[in-house]
Amino acid sequence: MTPPKKRRHSKTYWVNGVTLLLTAAEAQFHILQPLVPVNLFLVVTFALPIVNMWLRELTVAPVGRIKNPPPPTLTTHEGSEPGA
Repeated sequence: MTPPKKRRHSKTYWVNGVTLLLTAAEAQFHILQPLVPVNLFLVVTFALPIVNMWLRELTVAPVGRIKNPPPPTLTTHEGSEPGA
């Protein structure tokens, strides 16, 4: 099983966070809509689930906390074993 990764390393979290910030900024300041030839919220509403599904397919490690992390393993290098 692949160990979980931190949320700050998740592409899905980053895409959703940037989307949240941009849509909140647009709702407050109305800067982006004049620059986009279509309804920005319609595009975001349509594209975000598609992007999230695509990122989910790319995901190989879960996101979360490690409750009981495995103990570190000692690696031996060639020639470093006792008696070698």
